[in-house]
Amino acid sequence: MYTVSEEQSFAESWKKSVDESIRLIKYLVKPQPHVIEDTISLNNSRNTVILLSKPLAKMEHLIQQNIILIKEKQEEIKNSDETIEELDKKLYVSQIDLKPVKLRYPRTVCTDTKFNDVMDRKVELLISAKRSDQEKKEAIIEVHQRMDNQLREEQEKIKEISIKFAQFLRQNAIAAYNDAYADYLDLHIKEEKTKRDANPSHYDDRVLKGLETTKDNYLNQVETIKQAIEINDGSKPPITPEEIAELEQQLYNLPINGQTLKSLKFKAQRSQTDVFRQAENHYKPPSTSDGINFKSNPLARFFGKGLL
Repeated sequence: MYTVSEEQSFAESWKKSVDESIRLIKYLVKPQPHVIEDTISLNNSRNTVILLSKPLAKMEHLIQQNIILIKEKQEEIKNSDETIEELDKKLYVSQIDLKPVKLRYPRTVCTDTKFNDVMDRKVELLISAKRSDQEKKEAIIEVHQRMDNQLREEQEKIKEISIKFAQFLRQNAIAAYNDAYADYLDLHIKEEKTKRDANPSHYDDRVLKGLETTKDNYLNQVETIKQAIEINDGSKPPITPEEIAELEQQLYNLPINGQTLKSLKFKAQRSQTDVFRQAENHYKPPSTSDGINFKSNPLARFFGKGLL
């Protein structure tokens, strides 16, 4: 038999247990179920952004170089005293292009550069129809300027999308990859500085200055985004995985560099997949000293220990 005070204590304890159980149940039913597809979509978008970081930085470097090539060709034509026949050879705009080259080592995709001569057939006919040397010069310079303008438009689009990629990573607290684009820009800046140091008297620093300006502007805008997120500024609404997919497609639709970007990203993705394939190892557990064979052990087989 229990005393009155003991029974009262038991009753209070029971009531407290019931109250806590009810509170726990209310807490458990309150949150909305987590949609697994959302996490998968988020991870896929994150992977897309990461895979594109290096190609985008490389493309920024490439565009800087191609703009310089165009300017040099324009100056050459402007100051030329060549005949119409000789000017015909300068119709084409020489541009550096990239192609991914997979090396033997896993997770390695290198890029090789090549020169392409670019010219629209209609433009070629238009220039060829010009009569005087001066008219042909002006027409060729104009064609080069159109290419220059188009490259600069693509350059701005790439910068704009790179900032949105950084915003997406920030807003989803994926801090480890936020500055990957800036890091890759640093690599190209170092590459240009190496060229400058190797031959300072003949080095054109316009590409280097352009890359440094791009990096500085990028970091400034990323810092602005960071501050806006910290104070919940409504001017920076979250970027969704669907928007990331749309931005990715916008990159691939760029008339000059879109297909190169797509190819670089595809090769990087394939290389990433190959890493997982090459990293997969199979282990065959031996029999232990006490005679236990894991392959014949039912519990081990249940958990897959005996599988090869």
